[in-house]
Amino acid sequence: MNYDTKSYRKSNNIPMDLEVNYLCVWGARMPSVLQMIGQSMSLKDIGKHYGCRPVTVGDALKRAGHKSIM
Repeated sequence: MNYDTKSYRKSNNIPMDLEVNYLCVWGARMPSVLQMIGQSMSLKDIGKHYGCRPVTVGDALKRAGHKSIM
């Protein structure tokens, strides 16, 4: 893994142990996201935690086959 990849992963809170060219970051985050939803966090709060917009979290939930809440 080169320096740019490590830097990008570190700045975006992506685990370093994922294989190089791993495209489905939300697949790895989905158990944590579902746990946060179970603890009644809103998509806005989850997005703030991961440094993204709530729409991105909602889209990831839809792609994973879960019903999105707003």
